[in-house]
Amino acid sequence: MNIAKENVDTLNAVLKINIEPSDYEGNLDKALANYRRNARIDGFRPGKVPAGIINKMYRKPALVDEINKLVSDSIANFLKESDTKILGEPLPSESQKAIDWDNDKSFEFCFDLGIAPAVDIKLTKRDKVHYYNIAIDDEMRDSYITSYQSRFGKMSDVDVVEGKEDFLRGNLSQADGISIENAAFSLRQVAKDEIKAQFAGKKDGDTVEFNVNEAFENETDRAALLNVKKEELGAINPIFSFTITEIKNFEKAEVNQELYDKAFGEGNVKSYEEFVAKVDEEIRVNLAKEGDYKLLLDLREKLIDKADLQLPEEFLKKWIYIINEGKFTKEDIEKEFPTFAEDMKWQLVKEFFITTNSIEVSEEELQAAAEEYAAYQFAQYGMRNLPQEYVTKYASDILQNKEERRRIVEKKFEDKVVAAAKELVKVEDKEVSTKEFDKLLEK
Repeated sequence: MNIAKENVDTLNAVLKINIEPSDYEGNLDKALANYRRNARIDGFRPGKVPAGIINKMYRKPALVDEINKLVSDSIANFLKESDTKILGEPLPSESQKAIDWDNDKSFEFCFDLGIAPAVDIKLTKRDKVHYYNIAIDDEMRDSYITSYQSRFGKMSDVDVVEGKEDFLRGNLSQADGISIENAAFSLRQVAKDEIKAQFAGKKDGDTVEFNVNEAFENETDRAALLNVKKEELGAINPIFSFTITEIKNFEKAEVNQELYDKAFGEGNVKSYEEFVAKVDEEIRVNLAKEGDYKLLLDLREKLIDKADLQLPEEFLKKWIYIINEGKFTKEDIEKEFPTFAEDMKWQLVKEFFITTNSIEVSEEELQAAAEEYAAYQFAQYGMRNLPQEYVTKYASDILQNKEERRRIVEKKFEDKVVAAAKELVKVEDKEVSTKEFDKLLEK
């Protein structure tokens, strides 16, 4: 067998594989012998089917299978041994000749390769990026406090529909159609204000007629309300009458000791000033995440700029089109390709930093990252003081999920790449307002 790479240019090559009978006959004979041992054909005892019949029935599919395995292994071995770095996957070349599986003894296969460009980035302290510290303002602080009030608020029974977030329970029905007792929804879910307005001032026993399609544009919400599958929604008359049997009003929690205890644990906050200090502490943590994200974007842009990478664009567009099996048109790919190309360049830059800095991520670091993520999720639901064993168990469960684990691994590597790059450039702190920061993100 002969395998050779012919360069078209610095970013494209053709891999040619020539296969002779001596390369595959041994494995083909073994495959046919295996077919013969296991074949069950009327008129013959197991294992006694004549070789000629087996050859006629199974030689072609066995040959195709053996050749495909040989080609696949040959490509993988060649790329590894020659240290050829490619983008995407090898694609059958347009120069590939048709194969006659019935008569050909020797085979030639041609594959197009997209060659990964070499990456070499040199950074100095003359390369500058900003780290944006977002200033806390009263509007932001009030928003966080209101969020705590909402998170720990409560529902209470009322006699009249008072607001646009009231919770209603009742009987949903049609004259000659569906009838659902004890149906429930929040006016917050209702899409149109004019429909919400129909409920204003209504009391227990009052009836409102409305169009559920207009009220609940989200099909999942609508299907849950009507107790049907989403695919059944189209056949349902959307006009319903709703007779109210229960009204609950949502009341935000008051800013007092009870709220402090619920939010931060009993006795941990004892005054409004301490509460505000805790809120500010949380704001700073979240703003730091936004500052870190902006730094990532700016460093990513600078590193891609410095790398000045060229990609085999036509090859990659063809590869995207083929692997997605018609999910995207060529026009779709053309439109989205600049974003894909930037992501591909960033991946190459990250690999460069990972290799040159011998960056690794340990299992302990993954566990710590998963625990940080778990604690953040719990905090979103007001659970801030859970025993560590609960957080550790939940983090371990997260890492058992392949997609979650992959996401955390990629994030951890990216964080380390950013940290390595930060050491090589000049990072200047700059304080900005929320509005100024939002404008920076829009650029």
